[in-house]
Amino acid sequence: MNFKRYYPILILLIFTRFLSFHPFESNLYVWLAELPALLSILYYFYHERKRKNLGNFSKAVLFIFISILLSMIPAYLYHQQSFILSLNAYKYQVCFLFYFALLYLRPDTQKLIKPICIIAFLFCSIQLIQQVTYPHYIFYLRGDENNRVAGSIEIRMGMYRYALLGIYIVILAFYYLLCRWLDTNIKKHLYMAVFFFLGIFVYSERITYVFVIFLAIMGLLLFKYKRKPQKNMLFFFVIMLFVAVSWTMISDALQSTKSQQKYSSLQEDQFRSGGYTFFSNYWPHWSTYIWGNGIASNESKYGAELDDLITTNFILRADLGLFGLFNERGILFVLAIFYLYYKLFCSWKYLPKYLKLTLLLMLVNIFVRSSFFHPSGVILFMIVLYLCDVSIAKNKQTTKIRIQQ
Repeated sequence: MNFKRYYPILILLIFTRFLSFHPFESNLYVWLAELPALLSILYYFYHERKRKNLGNFSKAVLFIFISILLSMIPAYLYHQQSFILSLNAYKYQVCFLFYFALLYLRPDTQKLIKPICIIAFLFCSIQLIQQVTYPHYIFYLRGDENNRVAGSIEIRMGMYRYALLGIYIVILAFYYLLCRWLDTNIKKHLYMAVFFFLGIFVYSERITYVFVIFLAIMGLLLFKYKRKPQKNMLFFFVIMLFVAVSWTMISDALQSTKSQQKYSSLQEDQFRSGGYTFFSNYWPHWSTYIWGNGIASNESKYGAELDDLITTNFILRADLGLFGLFNERGILFVLAIFYLYYKLFCSWKYLPKYLKLTLLLMLVNIFVRSSFFHPSGVILFMIVLYLCDVSIAKNKQTTKIRIQQ
């Protein structure tokens, strides 16, 4: 029983590299932690498929996974990337099969949510503490020495942006506790939701931050709660939305006046525009529209070409959202994502409010950011799908009992 409880959380921590703990950024960690985790996912996938006890989203997840594997072919045909190199580059796509591991183990949902909230608390605490301790920090994805674009750690909206892995964990926990507070009026839920909101703000990703607030406002206005949402909370989020936009504009203006600042969020938009221009013409054959160009290996000429784009022109395909995914994985992958959300919307009335808000936020970020498809984001997405599965089964049963009565 304990294994069922802790296995999903352990997998989540492994692929966030324990919230970007820098000593784990090594090939040794890949061999000792990530590869065994991937093999365990394949093991549970195999046994779940034998049971044929499929979830509501099994076909959609398999469609996504197969569409990704097919993009190995154009990587070989048009970019001369061998299948051996592709296997290494594609290994993290196994994370999509984590959904089947969860179906096999059937962990208790409440015992999943509580540790997720604990991890979110640690994520936010680390971010806030490292704002004070800089230049001393050990949790980061983008630091002084490895940020090739900025040349040093990026300062955005007046804060150091460490870009820790796991921001979607915080977003899930934020919406969960916000909705819990609105339903129960338990103050500790409100206090934790506000703390998680602060962590999302300090993360300093403008698009994510603005849409988190926007969806929270929509949730307050549109969803029905056991008690009416307090006007003060709605007013709070409206003010924060105004602060987010204003702070970003002021920060951009200040950064653009500093000649020594190599990189600002205004320049980021310019680089992204250049990325759209470049990849709009990056189709070596008509068939790449169907199955994409493939995921690049760092050890292939294809990977070196894309790496050179980052170094010389600051162009990163992962920054192009759905269009970047279309270029990399093809229209089949895009259709698979839409099919998955179609399945979700068909069961929308059976989902709890916090999952609806989380799924909408993820959908928005699919369009504007590809960072969601980092292994840590995929693992959390599969956890969300599992939570949806359990909620659908539970609420359908409740509806059935009510009808019989």
